[in-house]
Amino acid sequence: MLGLAFSPWRGASRRRWPKPGENTITAFSGGTLGPGLIADFKRRRFALPKSMTAAQILAATPAQIAAALKSTAFADLFDFARASAATYFDASGTLVTADINQPRFAADGLLLEGPATNFIRNSVLGGAVVGALGSGGQLATNLSMSAAVGGDLVTSVAAIGVESGYAYIDIRFVGQNTTPRYLNLESSTTIPAVAGDARLFSAMVRLVAGSLANTSDLQIVLSERNTSGTNATGSLATGVDIKPTITSGARRSLSRTIAAADAAYVLPYLRIPAATGPVDFTLRLALLQCEAGLEASSPIMTNGSAVTRAADNAKLSAKAAAVLQRVSAGLLIQGSGTKGAYGRIIGGSTGSTGQMISLSSTENAVRIGRAAPTTIAAVTTPLPNFGLAAGWSDSGRAGSYQGSATVVAASVLDVDLSNIYIGRDGSGNFAPGYYRQFVAWPARPADAALAGKAVAYV
Repeated sequence: MLGLAFSPWRGASRRRWPKPGENTITAFSGGTLGPGLIADFKRRRFALPKSMTAAQILAATPAQIAAALKSTAFADLFDFARASAATYFDASGTLVTADINQPRFAADGLLLEGPATNFIRNSVLGGAVVGALGSGGQLATNLSMSAAVGGDLVTSVAAIGVESGYAYIDIRFVGQNTTPRYLNLESSTTIPAVAGDARLFSAMVRLVAGSLANTSDLQIVLSERNTSGTNATGSLATGVDIKPTITSGARRSLSRTIAAADAAYVLPYLRIPAATGPVDFTLRLALLQCEAGLEASSPIMTNGSAVTRAADNAKLSAKAAAVLQRVSAGLLIQGSGTKGAYGRIIGGSTGSTGQMISLSSTENAVRIGRAAPTTIAAVTTPLPNFGLAAGWSDSGRAGSYQGSATVVAASVLDVDLSNIYIGRDGSGNFAPGYYRQFVAWPARPADAALAGKAVAYV
């Protein structure tokens, strides 16, 4: 159903959508201003002046544009592209795949991301055989267990299967190890990383049987390795104790910026500490991923080699862009999880001229404008469920975030709007996250009215 128009009629009452008066706002010039574009990604409802061309939208009055607003398809509002398939979790929590050039309408809205590569070669966990290791059982290809040094811990593949749309492997640990054991989740000379690189490992790890009694902790670790695959100078590693939340099915992640001068690779592994007594527990592993950066992206499935997911490109169609290319216009954007240094929440044509609505370089502010951007609010990323409204004209610009007092500046909007994007600009400054609704007004809203619209999507 992706990209298809939704009927304007709902239920027995056959109510029209958009409803008269929906998303209206007080105009800067006075009176009521209706929207010229509505993209409700959460409910998959879209509206545009269908009977008008882009040139007519640029020349029409705001009232004429609002009067022509009709229910339409996602594809009429966006020239969407992505050069690869990509995954997302639907409303039931199931991992599903969107085909090439198909948008991802996830449970939390339209998922938009930049490119990413999963360097772990076997996230589908193929090659595993049920049974004890050394007695017929076999871990998934490229996974390995460190040799036992003291104790009688027995490692077994207890089960393999699929849940919620992704493959898993259950690994059982029985006995007592007197020194730590390591479950390596790739080979030590596969995932490239040199000094200064950022690497993030993520996985689903969950306790499905037994208990972690007699263990002090249970850590996922990201370790720096040299060209031989042994510990880099300083044996640099980052570990996160997952024992306190081990019954949760959430993806877990840890990241580090590579520090060792002789680092060439990183190795993710699960560290099982020396036990204080006998243990018997089973862990479920799934969705193994190691990628560049410090934030986890959506799962990238691999089966024998690294795989790259292409960037999402949600570019407004010529007709949709025309609503915002007018001398006077405004917008509302609602979403969650948005992040990214210099990330363009709403972006223009290029990196140097595309800072329409963006995050700062340190991700601590949202701003409008380019050369001398106006800070709308201080923020912390990833953004919570948020709303941001802005308006501009030849007399200045204004914006409000989360209902805060509207910030007004006399400078005009100095952005190249020949192309307009959500979640990025034309140069690839990405603001990945979930986008829930986008509304555009064909004239500048009243400054004071922006705060009333800049609220989270419900």
